[in-house]
Amino acid sequence: MSRTHKPKSQTSDLLKSLSSSTLSSVGNYVFGKTLGEGTFGKVKLAAHKLTGQEVAIKIVDKIHAPSVVREIETWRHLHHPNIAQLYEVLTTESRIYMVMEHCAGGEAFDYVCERGRLYDRSEDARRIFRQIVEAVGYCHDMNFVHRDLKLENILLTTDLNVKVIDFGFTRSISTPNLLDTYCGSVAYAAPEMISGQKYHGPQADVWSLGVILYTLICGYLPFDDDNDLMIHKKIMNLEYDLPDFLSDVSKDIISKILQIDGTSRITIPDILSHPWFRDDTLNKSPPPSVCPKPLGSTPEEANLIAKMEQLGMDVEGILRSVQGNECDASSAIWYLLLQKERGTPQSSDGRFVDV
Repeated sequence: MSRTHKPKSQTSDLLKSLSSSTLSSVGNYVFGKTLGEGTFGKVKLAAHKLTGQEVAIKIVDKIHAPSVVREIETWRHLHHPNIAQLYEVLTTESRIYMVMEHCAGGEAFDYVCERGRLYDRSEDARRIFRQIVEAVGYCHDMNFVHRDLKLENILLTTDLNVKVIDFGFTRSISTPNLLDTYCGSVAYAAPEMISGQKYHGPQADVWSLGVILYTLICGYLPFDDDNDLMIHKKIMNLEYDLPDFLSDVSKDIISKILQIDGTSRITIPDILSHPWFRDDTLNKSPPPSVCPKPLGSTPEEANLIAKMEQLGMDVEGILRSVQGNECDASSAIWYLLLQKERGTPQSSDGRFVDV
């Protein structure tokens, strides 16, 4: 009996698949559509093969490895509800894959563009800005400065929770030394950064927060031009307008943040206690500790550990990976299943592991 030959169409599909330089999957993830492209590579939607939950994967060529390694080294130590979680890092011969939390709400930039602007001191404006400030404050408490804060680097979940991303320019501030690298986007850059002075990282981040707040509630950047040199000039001369539709309290907080002298700017605690946030008790949450509690200390974590033990999973190994910020397959499964346990799964087709 002769063997059945595959139809030409199947053979052609197989040849196309084997010849393609584009992977359809990596590790435990199946790729979906492209979400965006940046300087170093692209970001693709993907689904975890076991849980079905959606993730975003940042794909970078290894020629950019030195910059990416710094980003990973910072990002893997950051665990905050308003910072996108880095789940896992994978490598192939030519690429690095950073698997991160997927935020279906898209960029805060697009959110503002679709609405024109957010109403002054509206619940949405206060909610979004508070979460951004709290995330940046946490980074500073962890001795990191972001240095590339902008609306394009702030993602939103479908229920309007903020997730800060892109830690490529983030640096440690564990030593008292001033920084001197110009980085980030010119429209959000602090005066001391664009003038080439050595600068205090947290003060530069605070300036960027002021630009973000202005853009959220005005619908346009305070310092903007087609020519970068003109933007520099406007920033150095503090040339921006405060529209009549802004309340006095909004004008006050913006003017106290956008100070040429970094030492004159209000601090993050000052921002959070400013009257602009008054009556904002619903959006205020206790700050996460820089010394996190032991895993299993919350009801969701305890429940997940118990279910994993019932299934015979290597709980000790998984927890060791999470505690060590290993960003491997074990820590990824922990974060994805914990997301499900908390009732906030991102799933592409409803497939979940039965835990």
